[in-house]
Amino acid sequence: MSCLLGLVTLTVVMALVAACSDSSEELPDVPSLAAAWEVDGGDISFGDTYWSKPAVWSTDDSLIVLSSDLRGARTMLRGLDRANGTTRWSAVVPGGWCTSSDEVGPDGTVAIRLRSSGTALSCDRLVAIDSTTGEVRWSVDLAIPGDRLDQPRVSVGEVVITSGNCGQVLRFDLGDGSALPASTGLRESRDAILDQCGKGGFGDGVMTRRTARGTALLTDSGTPIWQTRRAIQTADIVSADPLVLEVEEGGSRLLRRYDEGRPGPAIGYELGYTRGFRPIAHDEHTLVGTYDDAEIIEAFDLDTGELLWARDSDRFTSGRRLLGVHDSQLVWGQGVNSLEEEENYPHDDMWVSVSSLRDPDAGRTLGAVRRSSYLSTSDLWTVSGGLLITGGSRLTAWSLDEVPEDAPDEILTVPRSHLAGPDSDVPWSDAEVSDGAAIRACTRVSDESLRLLGLDPEAPAPADCSWRSGGAQETSLRIELSLTEPTADRSGADVAAERLSDLGDQFDTRPVHGLGQEALAWGGPATASWTFVSSPAQGGLTSSYGLIVRQDNIVLEASADVTSTRTGAPAAAPSDVRAGVVSAVRDVLAELGRPTDAPAAGEPGTLEATGPVCRRVAAVAARVLPPADARLTSGDGAAAACVWVDEPRELQVAVEAVGAAPVGGSSGLEEATVMVESSAGDPHPGVGDDARLARPDGDTTQLVARRDNLVVTVSYVDSWWSDDQLSDEAELRLVERVARAALRG
Repeated sequence: MSCLLGLVTLTVVMALVAACSDSSEELPDVPSLAAAWEVDGGDISFGDTYWSKPAVWSTDDSLIVLSSDLRGARTMLRGLDRANGTTRWSAVVPGGWCTSSDEVGPDGTVAIRLRSSGTALSCDRLVAIDSTTGEVRWSVDLAIPGDRLDQPRVSVGEVVITSGNCGQVLRFDLGDGSALPASTGLRESRDAILDQCGKGGFGDGVMTRRTARGTALLTDSGTPIWQTRRAIQTADIVSADPLVLEVEEGGSRLLRRYDEGRPGPAIGYELGYTRGFRPIAHDEHTLVGTYDDAEIIEAFDLDTGELLWARDSDRFTSGRRLLGVHDSQLVWGQGVNSLEEEENYPHDDMWVSVSSLRDPDAGRTLGAVRRSSYLSTSDLWTVSGGLLITGGSRLTAWSLDEVPEDAPDEILTVPRSHLAGPDSDVPWSDAEVSDGAAIRACTRVSDESLRLLGLDPEAPAPADCSWRSGGAQETSLRIELSLTEPTADRSGADVAAERLSDLGDQFDTRPVHGLGQEALAWGGPATASWTFVSSPAQGGLTSSYGLIVRQDNIVLEASADVTSTRTGAPAAAPSDVRAGVVSAVRDVLAELGRPTDAPAAGEPGTLEATGPVCRRVAAVAARVLPPADARLTSGDGAAAACVWVDEPRELQVAVEAVGAAPVGGSSGLEEATVMVESSAGDPHPGVGDDARLARPDGDTTQLVARRDNLVVTVSYVDSWWSDDQLSDEAELRLVERVARAALRG
């Protein structure tokens, strides 16, 4: 089984803000946390761009800090005295850091997986390190077939180090690194081992996948604990106690809890093409985690699978950022301008608070940490061993156990006017959204919108806000939400307006009225296509539509592509595709507290159906391509497509009776006119009411033409290596004849 790969579709536009010095909002007095020590960060500094962001482990009296050369050549470890931060030892290990054990083992061993060189994709070396001296106890090179971009789990037990190897469970003697059997109670010939290309987990359980049933093992002994009653297709372990697995069910990738082998509820969202769920903290009833390459943290109820809360994971200036876990509580930080200056730098505070796993607002503020605003938010902020460790070129440790006596007994929220800097006159506007959790609104698409696009409303919403379905009709719906922040001289709304303009320049967009304060639409007439991949060959009609909408500091992008994939299969009406995208945008805006009025549709077009297009143009196509090789795909009446293929020649025809715009009031005729005028090419009189001719490359001739609200797109491809290539004039006459035949009523 391969590792999860994917695209992350949720973006947050971040700008380090500066604040309003004439604020009328009073800033509460928050006492300072006690600084335990401050030391030179040295080579472990993230300020040196050649080193990765450090990882930190804690023992009774030490901190172990790890940082890897970004070129993958070496990994550095330092042992620090937890009481004063002084360096006890340092060590350099060849290879680039991949993953490591969550905690230091009972005997003081830290286990890390490395890439043996900067060019290796696989984590092909396992190293055991003595955390008291930095000495490498032993190192094992792993035979991994092929290059696998994996993130294998590593755990240190009482007598065994266990790791995954993309299809194997590996067990090694803690003392000398000698290999041990994967299990002691199963016949290896009958049991396939769980693919462990994963994100890590909790506890010391390891799953295997058997042909019929799954089996849980104790890692130290290799002894089976229990087996599932039914076969499961498992992708990864999220948590071992309680057991939460990534499983594949019916083409979907889900999180599901198991109790003694019995399946429990599905948890949260469909994982889609994201790289998977990475746990942060958990207890018996709650799981907190994040997604690979996604700046969001979520908590789920393990008993019901329901979402409890969501937060942006990296939002210093307008929301609380999760810093780590301490004493079974989440540790948060929120940047606040103290409105003071020192040595020409504005100095900020970081309010530090703790909360329960189930409610990020249930807890208290521990105190304030002084920090300089010129420190990047990428610098080290981590929690380990009761210390909050911050730093760049210097490391500072702040005690989380020594809470000031006058610390507030609730979580304080920074006033909006103190979320900007002293050089700015642009505070947060009350109309602007500053809650990072709002980006989760992208999942709140209604059943009605999904049905318009041919998507299953019963399926779990995808974590990456990218819906997909297959079959006779392939559909994709993608939603991306950005929340922009004020800068030193511009409001968040101004930043959002610039972002919308930049996005609009990337597409052939046109203004749309009736959605948000600004909206742009893109998407031309339906197109025809076919594929060599399947047998028999498949061809169909593709309808695409996209919207970019701004409301205050919200920028919302939504687009859909719907393609019929089988000859003779019905195609989605392009008007439904456009209406579905508009409806989805309105759903998300409503979730953000920005509802829009019901969209105003324009007058329908004169023509409501295409008629028998493929039959009308068949005689023309047969003059060039053999009729026996025709690939025909009919639409639903409002659109149709046909494709004729005689390699290397291909003729594609798509016709659409364009309906009224679902928003903005444009009629079907007006929409059809815009589609033709915005298509590539130069005006080409003599075909229909309007036409555009383009030759995008030396092999293709394309004509887009309109009669009333009926739009036809004709593409003829005749590759350069064809033995009987038509002249440019003959290709032009062919596409003209086909277009005229398709436009006949």
